[in-house]
This record gives sequence, structure tokens and C-alpha cells, in this order.
Amino acid sequence: MTKRIIQTPEESELYRETMALVKRANQRLLRMERATGEKGTFASKQLYDYLGSSNLKAVTSKGRISLKKLYSTSQLKAIKKATEEYLKEGTSTVRGAKKYAKKVSEQAGRPIDLSQASTIYQVRDNYQWIYEYFPGSSFWAEYGNPVKAGEMSEGRFIEELYNYISNINGDIDESLRGDLENLYYYCLE
Repeated sequence: MTKRIIQTPEESELYRETMALVKRANQRLLRMERATGEKGTFASKQLYDYLGSSNLKAVTSKGRISLKKLYSTSQLKAIKKATEEYLKEGTSTVRGAKKYAKKVSEQAGRPIDLSQASTIYQVRDNYQWIYEYFPGSSFWAEYGNPVKAGEMSEGRFIEELYNYISNINGDIDESLRGDLENLYYYCLE
């Protein structure tokens, strides 16, 4: 016998709203996979990184967003926020990805396919925020390269950067830990 999940009217409404967003996002993910032949391209990489975190585990093995009534209200809000951000991103659509690839091709002076454009997008656009706190060479010397070489653990990387950034900014959102976790895995690649 399965356990029945009882939701408050507010939780039920949040679940319905999130489900509608997830459905739209999953359709875009599928279209992008068909266009590029790969999962996790352009804006979907950041979405997968966030939703695949240990706190949410909201990505299926087929690369779709998973939504369950078992999720807490805070988890539903996090999934909703991440999905909304993804849907706002221009490169979440095939048209937007092709437009970005065209722009990069023009800048490079040679044709760039969608897969190459996706890699450029992810490097340029998704992880640039860290340079607000460090010059690029300093970040890579102190954190990025040691992570890549296996000399720095995920926990140490996240704690040191979290403490450094919170000393600069004061009160910061706990979502920074998720961003730092994603940055850690980016440095590993």
C-alpha cells in the first residue's frame, strides 16, 4: 500500500505551478537534445548541475526534471526557481542556441557548431561570476588548478570560497553553496 501524500492548499498550488514549468522545461530539454545530439548543453548544463545537487536530486537518468509530491516546500521552491531561471535563459531554446552559435562563429571568423558553441557558452557565461571576487589568474592558481589536480577536496573548496565571499558581502544566500559546488565540478572537467 502506498502512502498518501497530504499537501496543504498552498503546497498543492506550488506543486501545480512548478509542474507546469517543469513540463515546459522538459520539452525544451528534449528539443535541445535532438538539435545538439547531447544532454547538458547550453543553459541546461547549469540547470542539471543545480537540480542534480545532493539536496534536490531532481534530474532523471534520461535528463528530465523530476517532480515528486514527496519534495518539501523549500525543495519545490528551489526547483521552481531554477526552472524559471532556465526558461528565461535565451539559450534554453534551439533558436536561442543557434543565434548564440552564429554570434560566436562571427566573432571567431569561422563556423562553430552547436556543441562547440555550448562549450564556449558554459565557460563564458555560467562561471564568470567568480571573477567578481578574484582576478581570473588568481582564482585558477589558488583554487581551480588545485581542484583539477586533485589537490583540493570539494568540502575545502566550498568552505574556503564561501567564507571568503561572505566576508566580502556580509549576508549571503545559502544558494551560494550550490553555485560553489557547481563551480567545483566545472573545475574538475
